[in-house]
Amino acid sequence: MDRGINLAKEETGKEEAVEKEIIQSDEVERESRVIWKSFIYYPTELNREDDSSGPQKILHHARNLTFINLNNGKLHKVFEKKVYIYDYFPGDFSKTQTSFSTQEEITDSIDIGNKFIILVMTIDTNKDGYLNYKDKARIFIYDPSEEKLSDILPENYFYEKILLNTKKNTLAFIVKKLNQSRKQSYPSQIFLYDSLIDKGMIIIDDEK
Repeated sequence: MDRGINLAKEETGKEEAVEKEIIQSDEVERESRVIWKSFIYYPTELNREDDSSGPQKILHHARNLTFINLNNGKLHKVFEKKVYIYDYFPGDFSKTQTSFSTQEEITDSIDIGNKFIILVMTIDTNKDGYLNYKDKARIFIYDPSEEKLSDILPENYFYEKILLNTKKNTLAFIVKKLNQSRKQSYPSQIFLYDSLIDKGMIIIDDEK
């Protein structure tokens, strides 16, 4: 298992020269993908693991994502600071699987257009000095055409599960508020996100 990012490790502070036209890296060769006919993307320090809500049913742990716009050749790294990417997948996909009970094929899908859903650990929530799979994930939406990254959850809320088969331009998640004091347990809640206006809301169940 990937141990994650050691937050105690000191930054070197040195800037590396970047070749803007030719990028030489084994990860570029192995992991580069074309998406929506308009972008190339690839991860940094990718580690894969079975079990995901995404289309490939595989978790993609990484340190960053890089997008290249095929229309103008512009390169953009999604995150500017240290993060641990728990998983990422395009915002328009469908996947088919066989039901264990009925043996029928079931197709699940979501569609928020040409945007990426990225589940990211940005905070060392378990206070062990690392950013890794043991921490709580925030939900980010990245629009490569605008180079816009949105942290869509309210403060202190974290990802638990994505619910598929929502209508176009809408996402639904199970989220939970982080218990900072450990004196109170918060219930899981539904979070709805509208990609057209880039806004979401927590659905409050007053009976809980």
